[in-house]
Amino acid sequence: MSIKRNVIRRGAAWFAVGALLVGIAIPVLQKSPVGATGQVTARTIKMSDSTASAANVQYELTFTPTAVAGDLIVDFCSDTPLEGATCAFTAATVPTVGAGITSSTGTASVVGTGTPKHTLKVVGLSLTGGTPVTITFTAGISNPTTANVNFYARILTYATGTGGNYTPANTTGTAPIETTAALDFGGIALTTATQVNITARVMESLTFCVSALDLSNNKNCTNATAPTIIIGHGSPAIIDSSATDVANVYTQASTNAQTGLIIRMKAVNTCASAGLSNAGAGAATCNIIGMSGTSAAALAAGTAKFGLYVSPSSLTTSVPSSTGTITPDSNYYNASHVTNPTDLWFGMDESAVSGVKSTYGDAIASSAGPVAQVNNTLAFGASASLATQAGIYTGNEILIATGTF
Repeated sequence: MSIKRNVIRRGAAWFAVGALLVGIAIPVLQKSPVGATGQVTARTIKMSDSTASAANVQYELTFTPTAVAGDLIVDFCSDTPLEGATCAFTAATVPTVGAGITSSTGTASVVGTGTPKHTLKVVGLSLTGGTPVTITFTAGISNPTTANVNFYARILTYATGTGGNYTPANTTGTAPIETTAALDFGGIALTTATQVNITARVMESLTFCVSALDLSNNKNCTNATAPTIIIGHGSPAIIDSSATDVANVYTQASTNAQTGLIIRMKAVNTCASAGLSNAGAGAATCNIIGMSGTSAAALAAGTAKFGLYVSPSSLTTSVPSSTGTITPDSNYYNASHVTNPTDLWFGMDESAVSGVKSTYGDAIASSAGPVAQVNNTLAFGASASLATQAGIYTGNEILIATGTF
C-alpha cells in the first residue's frame, strides 16, 4: 500500500496538486504557451506503484484532446511542466523510460539520448477533439529512485507522422526542441511515495471441548456438559447379549493451525485390550474387550466387546463463520455403516506404537487445515455375551486435540 504526499505549488500562470493515493495525479493547470494551439483537459496519470525505484510500473494516461492528432509525446521533467521550458532530469528525479516500453493503444517507443531517457512517443493513434482517450503503458517505465520526489509529465499531441519533430532535452537543464508545433499540450504533476509497511500478529489458537450435550447448535462450547455417559438399554440401563448398545459424546474444535489439527484418544484402563473392566477403570482385566485391528468393524450383539465410532464432522448451525472439515480416521469409521445407533462399525486400535494404549493415544479424527466450531459425534458401543461376568463395567478415555502450526 502506498500513500501519495500532497504538493501545492503556485505560480503566476499555473498551479499543481499532487494527489493522495497510489499514483493518482491531478493535472497541472496552466495557459498554453506560444506554439501550442490547445490544452488537453481532464488529464491525469495513474501509477500502479508509487514507490521509489519500482520497475515496469504501469502508467495509465487519460486526457481529452482539442484537435485531431495521430502522434503523442510524454516527456518527464523534474522542474516544470511547461511546454518549451528547460527540463531537468536525473534517474533520482524522473521516471526512466526503457526500450521495452509498450502501450495499450498505438505503438510506443523511447526518444532522446539523455541519461536517463525520460521521453516516450506513441504513433498510430486516432485522437479526436473532445473525445477522452486512455493509454496504458504496461512496461518499460521505472520510477525515480528518490522517495517522496515530485516530477512532471508534459503531454503533447502532433499530427500523424510529425511527433518525431519533437527532440527532448538530452542534457539536464536544457529545453526540448520543436520543429513542428504541437497541436495540444498539457502538464501533469506526480510524486513518488514511501511504501507503508504494515505488520499485524494473530496468535496461534486452539479450542476443543467434549460434551454429553450435542454441540451442533452451540457456539464456542458454551453449553458443554461433563461427558459422563451410561451405555445400555432398559431401566435401569444394562448391556446384554440381545443388542449392541450405543451412547454418544460430542466434540467441537476450532484452530487456526495452518495444516490442521489431530484429535487423539487415550484409554486409561490398564488392561491390554483397552476395553471395559468390572473391577474399576484401573483394573488389569477387561472382560468386555476393546475392538482390535486397524479398521472399523461390526460389533455384533452377544459379543463381549467395546468400541468407538466417529462421525463425519458438521458445522455449527447457529454460527455463520463455522467452517472446515474434521475427518474421522478409518479405524473408527466406515462410510457404509453410519446409521446411529442401529448400524455402526466401531474400532479400538490398541497397537503398541500409536494405539489407544500408547503414550499419546491413537488418532481418531483430523483436519487438513484451519477449522472453526466444527463438530463430531463419538459413539461408544458395547455388548455382552451370555458368559460375561455380572457387574458394573467402567472405562475412562482421554481426548487430546493438537494443532500443527
